[in-house]
Amino acid sequence: MQGLGQKLREAGKKQVIKLTHARPVGTKRVKKATRGLNRVSRVLFSACFAEGCNLLTLVIFHAVGVLRSR
Repeated sequence: MQGLGQKLREAGKKQVIKLTHARPVGTKRVKKATRGLNRVSRVLFSACFAEGCNLLTLVIFHAVGVLRSR
């Protein structure tokens, strides 16, 4: 137990270095282009996910027999 307390004290004394990335010149155009791709990918993922959920729901309903006309 004393060894654990000592390790915790030593861990609290360690210095953390914070790194930042420098911004290269001319990134506004790149950011606008990638922002558009991000939106497109999110919309495509949402559409595919919704269709997958619909398909799964139909398969479950068919297996349970909810959609039978009898």
